[in-house]
Amino acid sequence: MKFCFWGNIYSALIGKQVGGAELQMSLLAKGFRKYGYQVYIVDFQIDNDIITKDGIKIYSIKKKMQNTYLPRSIILFTMLVELDADYYYGRIRSGMHAIAYFANRRVKGRYILGMAHDMDTLKFKDRYKIYYSKLGLAKMLKKILHCELLFNFLFKKANFVIVQHKEQQRNLAIRGVPSEICENIYPKELDNFDRKRITNGSYAFLGSLDKRKGIDYLERIVSECSQTSFKVIGRPRDSHAKRRLDIIKKLDNVEYKGQLSNKEAINEIISSEALISTSRLEGFPNTFLEAWANGMPVLSLYVDPGNVIKKFNLGECYEGNLDNLIHDIGSKNLSLHKEKKLKNYVKKYHSADRIINKYINIISENHEV
Repeated sequence: MKFCFWGNIYSALIGKQVGGAELQMSLLAKGFRKYGYQVYIVDFQIDNDIITKDGIKIYSIKKKMQNTYLPRSIILFTMLVELDADYYYGRIRSGMHAIAYFANRRVKGRYILGMAHDMDTLKFKDRYKIYYSKLGLAKMLKKILHCELLFNFLFKKANFVIVQHKEQQRNLAIRGVPSEICENIYPKELDNFDRKRITNGSYAFLGSLDKRKGIDYLERIVSECSQTSFKVIGRPRDSHAKRRLDIIKKLDNVEYKGQLSNKEAINEIISSEALISTSRLEGFPNTFLEAWANGMPVLSLYVDPGNVIKKFNLGECYEGNLDNLIHDIGSKNLSLHKEKKLKNYVKKYHSADRIINKYINIISENHEV
């Protein structure tokens, strides 16, 4: 079988900090290749074609664009068709899905649509309330035309819709969209399962900094918990976040590290008491897996993906109660969340072998092999 991915994926393959969707696509690519399947990637950032040491073939769309005036969309379509893959995998909410889908139809392949975020599975009225209502009219209309109509089309036409946890699956079932659960993969190269943590009383925030990720909540947490030290890792993504970050950085109890690679970030936060999450919505955060794999509980203001925090005692979810979260920082006995239990959860449910086998079984059960 031949699998094809597209996007800024090579950066994730070499360990650079990228979005969660790109990271997961890179891990799936490596997993399928390990099992002997052909894997192709059309990458938007690299300058030249590359074959990785494990045999993943990566093609540069920049290189193809050097000697033509054709738009990127047509070049992408042509490249995807020429690869003639059996399965085309898309994950990021983007209009480029349409190009990949019709390339897939041209070669009589199969299209796999992966959910990257809980918001992708909600009804439009919920997405409007959470996201679109906060945009200007022009931007809102562009987003709606660009993504809403396309995603509804793809939900009906994709051969497989893959979600990250049970709540996403329930949301799509309400909309009449069948789906299968394949959890996120934890990168084996970040394996610190045998590393013993020595905590220093600090708390960590790791991720992009913007309003959707809860930077306003983070500012209040670090301001009110002035006797507790915090490490903040990530970069601001808009002007609002830059203003809030300027305030946060001036506080004596905050150490701002900027944007780091995954491995560098883990080395920075390994001694923290817990990872703090202030996002209103996520998918299944890779940062949660990084924390648990290193024996660190998660204190999450809103997000509990598939109810696993509560079910497996992986930290605390405060269901939007910021006062309770602030109260627990520095005072809650986090030793109840056993380091070994946190690590074992990741080993059991998020290994590459387990997830790749789930994909293969889903394809096989639907008579697609």
